[in-house]
Amino acid sequence: MHDERTTRAERCLRVTNRQALELLQQVAPYLRSYKAARAALALEHHVALTPRNGKYSAAQKRAKEEFETRFLATTKNDIPERTPTADDVQSGDTAIMIEIA
Repeated sequence: MHDERTTRAERCLRVTNRQALELLQQVAPYLRSYKAARAALALEHHVALTPRNGKYSAAQKRAKEEFETRFLATTKNDIPERTPTADDVQSGDTAIMIEIA
């Protein structure tokens, strides 16, 4: 019997931290529509909005939540204009899960 979850897991590549941003930077030129806009947002703001130790101050948490709202609001039909500022927050890491077809 063929288990879809096992097969799907076998086709996944997991990259984390700075490697994820590096990979995103490499594939970003090939993305279209809102995916390109989301990639640009992540590359521009994620490092500054995510502390390496995972502990957020109140200002960092607020900025991160605004970023996440903007990121998720960036869809095929709507790319919001407001981008959160990251001037007062520290850098960090990210993770991306890519399914290989």
